[in-house]
Amino acid sequence: MNEPLHPMQASAVEKLRRLRVGALYADRQEGKMRTVASLIGDRFARGRIDRALWLCTHRREALIRGGARRYLGEYEARIRVCGLESLSHNLPLFLELAEQCENGRVMLVIDNGLLIKNPNTLRTQRVIELSERCSYRLLISDVPLTRRASDMFSQWYALDWRILGYQTYWAFCVNHVKNGQSRGMDYLARAIAPYSAQVLREDVQSTAGRREYVWQFRLPDALMSHYRAVSERFMWKAAASNMGVYRMLLACRHVASGRRVVRDYPLETEPFYEDDACNARLSALGEVLSAFPGRRTLVLCYYRFECEAVMRYLAARYGEERVARYDAGEEAAHDYTVMNTQADEWESARLQAELIVYYSSDWNWKARHEKEKRCQSALPGGELTVVSLVAADTVEMQILRCVWQKDRLINALRRELAGRKE
Repeated sequence: MNEPLHPMQASAVEKLRRLRVGALYADRQEGKMRTVASLIGDRFARGRIDRALWLCTHRREALIRGGARRYLGEYEARIRVCGLESLSHNLPLFLELAEQCENGRVMLVIDNGLLIKNPNTLRTQRVIELSERCSYRLLISDVPLTRRASDMFSQWYALDWRILGYQTYWAFCVNHVKNGQSRGMDYLARAIAPYSAQVLREDVQSTAGRREYVWQFRLPDALMSHYRAVSERFMWKAAASNMGVYRMLLACRHVASGRRVVRDYPLETEPFYEDDACNARLSALGEVLSAFPGRRTLVLCYYRFECEAVMRYLAARYGEERVARYDAGEEAAHDYTVMNTQADEWESARLQAELIVYYSSDWNWKARHEKEKRCQSALPGGELTVVSLVAADTVEMQILRCVWQKDRLINALRRELAGRKE
């Protein structure tokens, strides 16, 4: 490999190469693939492993194979890349991989450990079974968790249960989750520090700054009255079960997004606004775009009907040639791009924006974080502006507070790990 690693990345490789099991916490950054390839190549060169099994998401398979070909050409034939999703339903594939892991010294790479954070899923259980058959194990992830401490249990159990010291998920949660809140994070940081290396994007490359704003707007009186009625009606049912709480939140989000609930179960809604011109959320979007003119903009929507409404609005205001729905077939280089919050970024269509507008927010911190980081990477030396539209006095402000709380928890754990470097 001719391209040198950044000193922070080289330090991470040096630490992990001495360990049979370990975790590399590195968000998307220049040289991330080379960092992992350096570690795998070192073990091949020293004769420590015969083969490597690299588990990743299906959409990244081609990218990983290309990286293996580029940086590990002489060992490429001994590296198998497999989609993690397949382990959920493909029994013959799992049995084949299990047999391969038993025959010879195999290094298991779990790319994106957050995909196995739920210990009850078949996918997680099968990854753990594979890991038990492998001599070396490497976990790769952007962050250790996205919601609470319990996200860490199965990831580190797949490496070695003795690191955290818990053999069951129940025992872990007794000590580290109380009333849905994480606790004992300092213990977890101390436990994983000797077996983990952390390389932050800002450590190895210049990224844009970030400013965040909350743009509140008021729903029309009639829609707000409907919101209160729906909230109160569903609240009585929410007390009976967790599913009731979920249904209440779902119904309230629909109303806050401009829908009228016409049936409670199964939930059925219809548009509240007869015309886009009356849509208070679209009007708020227009105000934001007027306040930040001339910026390449990414508008993120949670619902499909919101994407369609925003597309119509932007096309009418700026012209169809300047507006596009996010598509993997082309670079996202239009002045205004509309994207679903749950959609993943494609390697063939990198996100580029100076202004991100959350037309509606979601609980998913990781999806939000990844999109913002990608746009920041495309603006070295610049500044990314993030604006969240929030309907006043609705559940949307609670969603945003939840996202901020997750952000504080993750950053706190990152600081703990940074303070415990060897």
